[in-house]
Amino acid sequence: MKKINLLLGILVFILFSCGGSDSSSDKKSDKKASDEPNNTIEEAILVDLGTELSLKIDKKGDVDWYKVEIKEQGYLQALAKGLPEDLDIQMRFAKYDEWGEEKEVFISNFSEMPTTIQILEEGTYYVMVAERWGEKFSDKEFTLKIDFIKEFDEYEVNNEPLEAVEIELDKEYASSIFPLNDEDWFKVNLNEQGYLQVKAKEVDEAIELAVYFAQFDEYDEEPINVLKSKDNIPQIMHVTDSGEYYIVLADRWNNKMSQKPFNWVASFIPEMDTFEPNNNKTNAKEITGNETLSLAIFPIGDIDMFKFNPTKTGTLKIKGTNFGNLDVVAEIFVLNEEDELEKLETVEIPGKYEFKEIGKEYYIGIKDYYEDKSSPEEIELIFTY
Repeated sequence: MKKINLLLGILVFILFSCGGSDSSSDKKSDKKASDEPNNTIEEAILVDLGTELSLKIDKKGDVDWYKVEIKEQGYLQALAKGLPEDLDIQMRFAKYDEWGEEKEVFISNFSEMPTTIQILEEGTYYVMVAERWGEKFSDKEFTLKIDFIKEFDEYEVNNEPLEAVEIELDKEYASSIFPLNDEDWFKVNLNEQGYLQVKAKEVDEAIELAVYFAQFDEYDEEPINVLKSKDNIPQIMHVTDSGEYYIVLADRWNNKMSQKPFNWVASFIPEMDTFEPNNNKTNAKEITGNETLSLAIFPIGDIDMFKFNPTKTGTLKIKGTNFGNLDVVAEIFVLNEEDELEKLETVEIPGKYEFKEIGKEYYIGIKDYYEDKSSPEEIELIFTY
């Protein structure tokens, strides 16, 4: 009897030692983040968001694929620490196309970590980690973390003209420039000539907040018409026609980002200068050389152009009042052989300029000397010839 019990015990021990018959599919589902192979998108290892993973690029051309499940709109991040200094380790985000000739559909370029992209819909997203040029490798392990940030900007998605959010003048809005290369598009309808102004406050010092102004017609060959190039806020743009105008907020050089929201407002200043628009030779207003003009040097960079055709040689005298803090000067131009303005002289006001030739068309540009000041208050200029 004792022998029988002993034999039974030995059999039970052998059965448990063998551990049954795990299938290969069961083993695959138990793969750890550090397990190989995960060199193709089909072999990508499913990981939890926020989990730190240890990995290494330990042979030439090694590529590691991971995947995560995203349930809502927000931002997917790949972060790393302890990277081998002699390796240029970068990553790309992708989606999977089981029917495609190329299974991986990349949704970002190669980039160093940390890297963030905007996610608009739920689904499975893939992260590929590799040595950028596939030439170097190392036995040193480093740490990767794939994380997710929920959407925090109430006006997203507004990254292009067709997604632009319509705003009201003088109403305060909150926005964020996140992730890198983010552009926030807004639009406003204006009914008269004047000046569209954008100001902001509580801007994170981590970014250099800027704005550019545009109009958009999706049926044009070039649908986006930039009216004023991107520059640091605050900015003012001269509006000559009624219509729909676009305000685009971004980092100045598209190389900085911040989750911290800033407050901004768009406002409208009605036209105060009866000679506007007259900022170039095409729309320059004609003068006789004997008149008093009221005009405004506004906004910064404004130049008011006037056309003068002297019928005899003589001296044009210019004086003025109500300049405030402006350093008002007059620039004298003629047209060169290419039909472009060629500056002859800058005249400080009060001042004078002698016209020695007749039969020529001259242009007089009134501006702030350094183009770093402006005022909506009208100045008065007196011309005598």
